[in-house]
Amino acid sequence: MAWQFIPHPPSMVENNVTQRDQFRNEEVELSDTIVRESIQNSLDATQFGEVTRVHFKTIGADRLDRHFVERLFAEQLPHARASARDVDEVDFDNPNALIIEDFGTAGLTGQTDAKDDGNFSDFWHRHGKSHKTGTSRGRWGLGKLVYSTSSMLGVFFGLTIRKGDPNRYLMGQSVLELHPLEGKQYPAHAYYADMEGEGEVYYQTPIPLKDSNEIEKFASQFAIERSVEPGLSIIIPFPHDGLMPERMIGVAINNYFYPILTGQLVLRFNDVELTAENIRELAHKHADSAKLKDIDPLFDFIGETSAAISGGGLVSLKESWVDDEKLTEEDFEEGVVDQLRDAFSEGKLVGIRRATVHKDQT
Repeated sequence: MAWQFIPHPPSMVENNVTQRDQFRNEEVELSDTIVRESIQNSLDATQFGEVTRVHFKTIGADRLDRHFVERLFAEQLPHARASARDVDEVDFDNPNALIIEDFGTAGLTGQTDAKDDGNFSDFWHRHGKSHKTGTSRGRWGLGKLVYSTSSMLGVFFGLTIRKGDPNRYLMGQSVLELHPLEGKQYPAHAYYADMEGEGEVYYQTPIPLKDSNEIEKFASQFAIERSVEPGLSIIIPFPHDGLMPERMIGVAINNYFYPILTGQLVLRFNDVELTAENIRELAHKHADSAKLKDIDPLFDFIGETSAAISGGGLVSLKESWVDDEKLTEEDFEEGVVDQLRDAFSEGKLVGIRRATVHKDQT
């Protein structure tokens, strides 16, 4: 098997993963966080001129071979048990997984066999640090922790293809607690990977799996849609209860209505596709009205301003937008205001100032 659990070097300070609570607590649902983090990072990785597409789906025992899954985790389970994971609650007779795939993106770029400042190293080899800058929405410093947090076994896998590179790069990561096993102490992080380099294992580098047959079998088992398209596919085995794509639709609308309405983002949750054409209907059905107020006026406003800007025209300021005071910051939750502010800073939306407006003013 390809699990690389390397004992903690005696000379190194022991560190535990303490940031999981920010992704799942009394105020934050895990499903909210995984939608926000995964879509943010996909938008950041979008290639110029492309529409970002992100697909969320679940697969179960009708697709997954339980013997394949049992073999996949045979070497990880003792560590999960030693890390106080409730392994007995994991039903290997009925395996399931949450799959998140993005398209129109660049994938995990950078070196795969050595650390550099690229996305591949940031994603797999760094915790609490990344090289994203500027207006990037996600950070990958801690955000990717939500993937392992979402798994009952603390595991996720990633398969990526990069533009101009037909190869598929598959790795996995187990993020548990600092734990003892058979007289040795093990760090929180371990890899599902091959190792490359000379000398002791401490000096070797985890690299993507080299066996193309194993990669093909893995992709087939987990129903990966990606064949040659650049992007990243995330596989979360045995997701916690409640992480169902249908429950994520409202979260996605509340947080990403602007790029959806303006055609920059298309989402799919199992068989439900969320686009600019049907977001209004689905928003009334799924969105949290306490967080996303006055859906119709807001969506009308974004639609008209986006159409006017893309056509090079001016936006007419309706008298009702001032009279009913429905587009003030006080009327919106912070997330809504942030989206409009981001759009304005990126040059995609004109700024609005409250003023006394005559009917014929534009």
